[in-house]
Amino acid sequence: MLLNSQLKEIYIDTELDIVDTTQWYPKIMRKDYTIGATPIETGVDDPDQMFYENFYTGAARNYSGYSDPEFDKLVDRQSSEADPEKRRQIVWQIERKLAEAAVRPVLFYPVGASCCSLM
Repeated sequence: MLLNSQLKEIYIDTELDIVDTTQWYPKIMRKDYTIGATPIETGVDDPDQMFYENFYTGAARNYSGYSDPEFDKLVDRQSSEADPEKRRQIVWQIERKLAEAAVRPVLFYPVGASCCSLM
């Protein structure tokens, strides 16, 4: 969990409202927040789950209400693309669309999903 001081280091000046899970879902459904940080846990090796579950038009966990028919088409296209390099290029287009729409700013990546070289 990012602390206020850590957020200030990346130019986000705010007060955090830590909400218990039993209260979080009702707040999200009511859209009772200004900005919400939602940890999106997903498989590291395939973007299908994350795109379809969190950003596809009408998805149950699409809490932001993001809807873009072109985005949906790109998600479908990358999902069925057999060539890894072509699929990677489509995924980068999708990531760009999400960044430009500001619906998924990435604040941090969990350490558990990282790797490094120890020398």
